[in-house]
Amino acid sequence: MSIQLVIKSIGFIINTIKFVATVRDLLADDAGKTIVLQSDFEHVIRAQNAKFFVTIKVSELEGIRNQFYDATLPTVTNSNNITSAELQPNGALGQLFILLSGHIDIVKRGLDSLVGVFQAHGKDLQIDDLVYSQFLLIRLYGLLLHMHSTYATLHRIQVGASSLDDPRLSYDTRTIIHYINSIQSALPWLNEYTWQRRSDTIGPLKMKYDPGGLLTPPTREWSFTDTYSSLPSTDPAYSLLVLPNRYWEKTQAQGEATRNQHTTKVKKRYEAVASGYVQQLMKDLGSLLAAMQTRLRRQEGVTECPEPDDGIPDVSPLSTNDESGAAGVEGQGEPNVEESGALETLSDVSELKYLPLSTAA
Repeated sequence: MSIQLVIKSIGFIINTIKFVATVRDLLADDAGKTIVLQSDFEHVIRAQNAKFFVTIKVSELEGIRNQFYDATLPTVTNSNNITSAELQPNGALGQLFILLSGHIDIVKRGLDSLVGVFQAHGKDLQIDDLVYSQFLLIRLYGLLLHMHSTYATLHRIQVGASSLDDPRLSYDTRTIIHYINSIQSALPWLNEYTWQRRSDTIGPLKMKYDPGGLLTPPTREWSFTDTYSSLPSTDPAYSLLVLPNRYWEKTQAQGEATRNQHTTKVKKRYEAVASGYVQQLMKDLGSLLAAMQTRLRRQEGVTECPEPDDGIPDVSPLSTNDESGAAGVEGQGEPNVEESGALETLSDVSELKYLPLSTAA
């Protein structure tokens, strides 16, 4: 499943977090079809140092994902007139509500474990594995946001909140902010680290001197080699290979120019494969963070506060010897921190509008 479709699904999830919506909107454009985990997990654990991933509960996380999209979410979105009583421990949906909360905690711990493995042992992974690891994190964070949005929607019904500004919802808002901060810390780091590893495969410019002979003059040749190669298991669509990967030039100036041009091509390829999607996700999350900060201030009764930071880490890829760089993701609007109106009443549950919520290769 294309990572582009995953990012699109997360965009729908983010919109359902930010704005009032119906329970049906929790489907988030059928995100369950794009947020699948197994393919990326399988690629990562085929790495040479697969022992570092033994501790990751692959089957458990996949099982939770399946439970959510096959049972929990359909039950919620197909229910009409969900009441607060149904979400109490002894209510018809009480156990679903409790189970969802526990599963969210497991997914978050699994994510934290994965990030820890990548940070501690990323040097032992192949470059292609690091690319797939980014896809895996994107999918998992999308799943986490979708699950928490569903929980937050049900919690709002459970407590009978008639407004998004209800103080009883502040913990849910703080939790979303915490998740955003986690994503903004982990994913840009892995994206930058992967680029550093890829750019390091572009070798330095070397000079070869030929003293010539009686009939030939001495010559100098300037060359460099890009040693990156794709793993056999890598989908060509996600390979970072740029050909030709060996060059020879007659002067140092020509050699340096050619190397810079090759580096730019590699950077653009990396942006098309991975970093462009990370940039897009960070921009979407920056908009969400600003909206959640605004909401939290309302919930906690803060009327005067500095403008929130847009929360967008700098992930425009990455430092290289070439300064021309690749263009960023286009078509992105400025973050919209305005929220639509709050719930007017809970008296007519049939007309209820909820605050909802809601990834490679």
